[in-house]
Amino acid sequence: MKTLLKLALICLPLTSAFAQVSTTEIYIVNVVKKDKKVTYTTPVNITNHKGYDNQPEFTPDSKKLFYVSMPDTVQSEVYEYNFDDSTSTRLTETPESEYSPKFSPDGKTTTMVRVDGDKGQRFYQFTKDPEDLYNITQGLDSIGYYCWINDSTVALACLNNGMELYVYEVKNSQFVVLEKNIGRCMMALKTGTNLIFVRKAGDDVSLMNFDVVSGETNFYCDGMKGVEDYAMGPDGRIYCGNEGKLYAIDPNGSRKWEELADFSKTITGFYRLAVSPDGRRIALVAYEGKKP
Repeated sequence: MKTLLKLALICLPLTSAFAQVSTTEIYIVNVVKKDKKVTYTTPVNITNHKGYDNQPEFTPDSKKLFYVSMPDTVQSEVYEYNFDDSTSTRLTETPESEYSPKFSPDGKTTTMVRVDGDKGQRFYQFTKDPEDLYNITQGLDSIGYYCWINDSTVALACLNNGMELYVYEVKNSQFVVLEKNIGRCMMALKTGTNLIFVRKAGDDVSLMNFDVVSGETNFYCDGMKGVEDYAMGPDGRIYCGNEGKLYAIDPNGSRKWEELADFSKTITGFYRLAVSPDGRRIALVAYEGKKP
């Protein structure tokens, strides 16, 4: 696993949507279930670094967390946090700028967006070394974020006067532009045919469900006003943060946002988050000052 990530340098290019680098820290909250009651522990800072620490991504086995950090304020690197011994290891140091490493649906390869020398932001897949790099989405060079829907279909948030949602079929190298003015957050359902994405209209936010098979987009559930970042848990619930509080909604249940925990006195505001595949941990990205 570590071999795969030795390539993955994460950098926030000044010419892209990632130009504004804020002071952020990553905190971990444990989810404790006992006697049918769920509690959330006090957040623990695992980065403790003045600067940019962001983009948490749990490994499929939930034992480690990949994240991005900027050790020199110029470029960012990928680090690996090990929950067994509470240590972080720097994994990358390359001349290119890559970010958002994720595991492919096969669990064997890793994908990422790399900022190439011509400033193009392209989507790559790799296995063990630099020679294995493969440009998955030929002809597209303004990719900001992505989400695998299944092993042959990937959703891309492309930068074009805002962000547009592209749905790309890998096997035949074809894509459609599905939506304009979307948020950066995209989540795939376990069906392998459905993508949940953020539709924005000012501060109003809706979570929409795109079905690959039917080609239809339908309302999924209400987002929280002014909130762009969400994460899906293994049980299908969707989580978000707002004004230092953790919320969740069950799209298949009450369909109402429920406050789970108040961290406003410990880490004040947080926005991006990730839920471990086993549902035992939540990573929160806290920020100083204005919300990024």
